[in-house]
Amino acid sequence: MHRITNVASYNELIKALQNTIIQKNYSKALILTDENVFNIYKEEIEKIKKITNINCYIHIISPGEVSKSLSTTSLIVKKLIEKGHQRDSVIINYGGGVVSDLGGFIASNYLRGIDYINIPTTIIGQIDAAIGGKTAINMYNIKNNFGSFYNPIEIINYDQFTNTLNNLQKHNGYGEILKYAILMGRKDLIELEYLDIVEKCVNYKMNIVKEDLYEKGKRSYLNLGHTLGHGLEALLDIPHGIAVMYGILFASYISLKLGYVDKDFFDDVFTLSKQIVTFDKYNISNIKLESLINHIKHDKKVFNKQIRWILPKGWGKILKEEVPQNLWVKLLDNYMKDGFYEKCINC
Repeated sequence: MHRITNVASYNELIKALQNTIIQKNYSKALILTDENVFNIYKEEIEKIKKITNINCYIHIISPGEVSKSLSTTSLIVKKLIEKGHQRDSVIINYGGGVVSDLGGFIASNYLRGIDYINIPTTIIGQIDAAIGGKTAINMYNIKNNFGSFYNPIEIINYDQFTNTLNNLQKHNGYGEILKYAILMGRKDLIELEYLDIVEKCVNYKMNIVKEDLYEKGKRSYLNLGHTLGHGLEALLDIPHGIAVMYGILFASYISLKLGYVDKDFFDDVFTLSKQIVTFDKYNISNIKLESLINHIKHDKKVFNKQIRWILPKGWGKILKEEVPQNLWVKLLDNYMKDGFYEKCINC
């Protein structure tokens, strides 16, 4: 498993990175980041480039899921080749989930695998995306359908990165924290201090990954909310964590209708969601149901043409079940017709 290094200052981050580069005796490094992060942390990223004492280059991508593509991958691989990167090279992913997904994917395939380090700058990155070695790009408008399991050698977490996040990015992160709250059975999770939240989420995910790296068992529970969430994210271009939050609400709705949870549980999840996000910023009520259904059908969790839905059975209790397509489609239709989204928009 990879190492997670928590640092209390940027100088400590630099020192941790230097130590790893020296220990591993890398000859070259590529720093991968996006335009938004580079605009905020240009001096800090340039400082990393200077202190490595090896050939180090910066590649800046466009922010967002659009960069998790074959075309962007090709441009970065071309740079690696042009700069002469060999197996004693490292990719340093400096950014959010898109950067770590893309950089990890390239590292897993370039020369059949080189090292990479994640420096996550977002809440989602620090509690989820940078951890566990799931790397991917998007193909044909389907999220994360082309990727690999390939662990970083190190993750360096610096909580002060979150000070530069806007409200949208914070809401995005807390959508994923809601997932962990249900998985861990911690209704109070979003109320804790941020460092406590990170510690608990990281420890939970690391333990799951150690037990089930390739997502054959319990690791699939971490996909709670992602089946519908990925569809909303792709079709409406809303942030990942917020899309997942809507997906968690729908998974809870399925569980309610199937009798796995009671209305109190559903109301608790709904109430926590309202604490995380102002719903009127993300109007998803006009989405075409047929388009959403078609996208869900291509979800990675489809087996024998049936989706294995990750459903809550209560706080800290999760069920993986193949819900028949005619049933979940009916429930999704009802979910829309019940005015649930409209009710959310008026919250």
